[in-house]
This record gives sequence, structure tokens and C-alpha cells, in this order.
Amino acid sequence: MSNHKTVLIVDDDALVLESMLLLFSATDGFDPIAARGATDATAILHGSRNIDVLVADIVLAGTVSGLDVCRRAIERRPGIAIVVITADPELHREDITDRGV
Repeated sequence: MSNHKTVLIVDDDALVLESMLLLFSATDGFDPIAARGATDATAILHGSRNIDVLVADIVLAGTVSGLDVCRRAIERRPGIAIVVITADPELHREDITDRGV
């Protein structure tokens, strides 16, 4: 039985996504999965694969944000660990809602 954690990484920037995949692949204990945006992430979260950790960019292309993806993940998988990332210098910590809100 593996002690590896499956990490779903959500970002719409191909370079960032590839970098995160390489980072998690090189780190013992993690099995990363890539999702290029909210649609891919939602499909994976609705699948049967166990996801232990969600790493999501807050600002995604389209109308669904990374925070929306996080909320959906928590509804679907209440025990999931959430990590949010952003390169948006205008986003402040208080703009990020509490878990489950």
C-alpha cells in the first residue's frame, strides 16, 4: 500500500503547470495530476480517482475561478487539503475566503 498523496494541480498557464508537475514528481510521496483550468479540474474531481490535495491558481481563464474550484472540491470531497496560489499582485489575503465558505 502506497503512502503517496495524489495532488491535483490546477492552472491555466502551461509553464506554471509543467513546473508544478515537475516539482511534485521530483518530491517523494506525491503523485501529481494536471488540470489546465476549471473544466478539467471539475471533471477530475467528479471522477473516481482519490485526490488528497488540491493546488489551485486563484485566477483562471473563464468565469470559474480557482476559489470556485476549491469550493466544489470541498463539497465533493470534504477531507481534501487545499492550497491556493496566485501571481496576481492585486489580490490580498483578505480577498481569499475561509475554507468552506
